[in-house]
Amino acid sequence: MDAITSLLTLLKLQRGDTGVIARIDGHGPVKQRLAEMGFTKGATVGLAHTAPFGNPRTYLVRGYRISLRNEDADKVILESYAGVPGSGRDA
Repeated sequence: MDAITSLLTLLKLQRGDTGVIARIDGHGPVKQRLAEMGFTKGATVGLAHTAPFGNPRTYLVRGYRISLRNEDADKVILESYAGVPGSGRDA
């Protein structure tokens, strides 16, 4: 599984994909809350589950399962990601 080096948001991950966090866009309480939950630069994060209507989604970060609204997940920018082998998204 090779990494693809294009920027994308956490919201774009498919189930089983993983990525490395580059930054959190925005400011104020939402950015602080995401950082306190472990969404910090350099952390590896993966999509574990998506709710039936697509919102919220559950991510694995630093050994924890954390559900985020799509609005918040779209603020987490990834520096790289690896797709699921055979899904057409892997490098």
